[in-house]
Amino acid sequence: MFLFDKYRSSRQQNVTGNNCSLRWKTFLPANPTFCAESTAVVDGNGNFYFGSHSGNFYSLDNMGNIRWSFYTKQKIYGSPLFSKDNVVFAAGDGWIYSLTKDNGNVSWMFDLKQGFYDNTKQKILQLLINLPFTLNLKRKMLMDTKCWSSPLLINGLIYITAFGRGIYCFDENGNEKWNMDLGFPRYQLSGVVADTNNNIYFASRQGYLYSCQLNGQLNWKKYIGNYNVWGNPSYNDFTNNIYVPLSKGENKGLIACYTNQGVLKWKTKLVSAIYGSIAIAPNRKKLYCADFAGFVYCINSANGKIETKKRISDATRALWTTPTFDSNGDVLISTKDGNSKNGRVIKMTHDFSSVWEFETGQALSIPLILDNGDVCVGSWDGNYYCIKTR
Repeated sequence: MFLFDKYRSSRQQNVTGNNCSLRWKTFLPANPTFCAESTAVVDGNGNFYFGSHSGNFYSLDNMGNIRWSFYTKQKIYGSPLFSKDNVVFAAGDGWIYSLTKDNGNVSWMFDLKQGFYDNTKQKILQLLINLPFTLNLKRKMLMDTKCWSSPLLINGLIYITAFGRGIYCFDENGNEKWNMDLGFPRYQLSGVVADTNNNIYFASRQGYLYSCQLNGQLNWKKYIGNYNVWGNPSYNDFTNNIYVPLSKGENKGLIACYTNQGVLKWKTKLVSAIYGSIAIAPNRKKLYCADFAGFVYCINSANGKIETKKRISDATRALWTTPTFDSNGDVLISTKDGNSKNGRVIKMTHDFSSVWEFETGQALSIPLILDNGDVCVGSWDGNYYCIKTR
């Protein structure tokens, strides 16, 4: 599951070692070369499952050999989860897929765009009216991705945000249970998080933070401002607070802290935009995040004060991702360095002292820690890496 639990805390249960070397790497065939930014899930046999910007969803065995792949029509940003004997993910083409783990056959799939993208006239209309929210003039590209987020599974129900009505709930057989219209613009960015009582929280492109029950009943709706929420909200299960990453353009970034009743507690300004999520340390007293200016931050969760920050990359649009913790509380993060070909996976102590660095090429996925301490990550050099740390 994305960020490793329903709280989207980015805490992992395995410990890493203090050395690093290559265990194996697998090139994921594509022309041009693409990256797997999706965080993998691993089954009981050590098989990996993750998506790629090529539009392919892959399964590798525990030695990195490709078991099977499944092609979707657009890049996959989100991360998968296991549901029964299937693996479930959403792709940039606006579909949510459930594939069998053993051979990648479709068990069910659902078009999240339906009602808005059913014919040519609707497609043209949606393209035109959403153009101000999808066209990046600076980068000269159209960000026409219909789903950016990762599904969340709670009590046999799957929740996903996407282009269309906004948020959807399915049972594990693919039956739609409910949806909620989050309004215009239709291109939703942020995913769903749950609290200890299984209330869910999510943000819309209209600038609202929502709290709902699992059946879709609205608890409250709070205006959070004219910001994009690229990262997934996170939930602190000790303080009952929700942390929301807010960005305006590529230069302004904030973290907002709300109570589970929707009351704003604090806001903290970062150096630049934040496109990742807020990681919650094992002691729940510290928050960790990263921004486009290449800084990593340690923030007091009670008052939002920045306690430590360190610049670990000077690249343009440097850090897209979210830090993660091993079971000892050490921090791992993937980076983009210098030009688009360079990047690392870095292990640091809680105060950002470097333990080791491994060159991977530009890496934007969250490092995954295996039971044996190996660390796995995708790179824009086209490889999926397994790094030995013990």
